[in-house]
Amino acid sequence: MSTWGMVLAGVGALAIASAPSAPLLYAGRALSGLGLSVLFVAVARVVADWFEPGEFSTLSGLSSGVSHVGAVVATIPLAWAIERFSWRPTASFIGAMSLAMAAVSWWSVRDRAKATRLTFHQLPPAIASVVRNPHTWPPMLVFVGLYAPYLAFTGTWGIAYLMHVYDLTRE
Repeated sequence: MSTWGMVLAGVGALAIASAPSAPLLYAGRALSGLGLSVLFVAVARVVADWFEPGEFSTLSGLSSGVSHVGAVVATIPLAWAIERFSWRPTASFIGAMSLAMAAVSWWSVRDRAKATRLTFHQLPPAIASVVRNPHTWPPMLVFVGLYAPYLAFTGTWGIAYLMHVYDLTRE
């Protein structure tokens, strides 16, 4: 799952880099976002397969926290690369690196702690059981409610806001 997510994210970043119009730029961003959205699910699956059930909430929260810190810290080299090389080459580099990581993942990540694999026909009932579980909805709504504004702020105008309101420089 994470391999295909990285492929979608990489193709989306390359689409962003080569988009001749705003609608195609938005389509590339949507594709990239779709690809990255499955990574949280992939991490949750790894935690569920490799660790004890009582450790799930701690480890999934830890991985989410580390990813948020990484997203904030990554803005510094991203801003530098955009200023130095422009946004299209930077997006091309991100796309190429995402595809390279997908290839490495495809050829190297094989081990599973448990041999649990759903067939195609088992998937809809499994998804339905997750959707019907009332304990699924509160954290999902909190995640969507907090993460979407965070991404919108950091990914679109957060840097410009901090520069104009607090007179910060790109360095």
